Amino acid sequence: TCALPISNGIKDVGDTLLPGWRIRLSGSVNDSLFTTTNGTFQFTGIRAGTYTLREALQNGWVQSYPTPVPPGTFTITITSGSVITDKYFGNFQLGKVTGVIFNDINGNSQQDNNEPRISNWKLYLISATRTDSIFTNNNGAFTFDNVYPGDYTVREELQSEWIKTFPISNIYEVTLKSGDIITGNTFCNFKLGKIFGTKFNDVNGNGNKDLGET
Repeated sequence: TCALPISNGIKDVGDTLLPGWRIRLSGSVNDSLFTTTNGTFQFTGIRAGTYTLREALQNGWVQSYPTPVPPGTFTITITSGSVITDKYFGNFQLGKVTGVIFNDINGNSQQDNNEPRISNWKLYLISATRTDSIFTNNNGAFTFDNVYPGDYTVREELQSEWIKTFPISNIYEVTLKSGDIITGNTFCNFKLGKIFGTKFNDVNGNGNKDLGET
């Protein structure tokens, strides 16, 4: 069994082999074993018959080969002298995308001391096939959990009277591989200010707004 960094269901160069995974063989004889330190497994002494070969999934992992998943299996027929060598299982580990949003009080596009984070701010994680959304927690942080390997865009939803100061593009482009935790997605926002005042006709020219002067 092997870990597929980009989850394409194919054993590519660089995909790592996984030790300690249970593989089950069921049929006229039922057996199970664990993959070796180099991720391989071998059932020997098998009598004639039709068998099902499957793996036991582990928490936080998803099977990408064989399909359909989950759980993909192989059906194998053993006859006299059969040697089956082309069976493997592909798995990828779910990842995370994290970040923070803060109030850029002085508008300098960076988080300075005592500048607070912003809670309840909406963010999106966008791929070619789906869009997920969450809100920042009470500490202004966000985490997209159980993310499949692939290419994503992280984007915030601007609120009325706010402007972004960082990043200028308002997005992060991230690529997750198996088990990645992507951090550092920081958004800086500045709330626009307001100035109120009046203009009046200073009838007596004394520099004060007197009663009746409009």
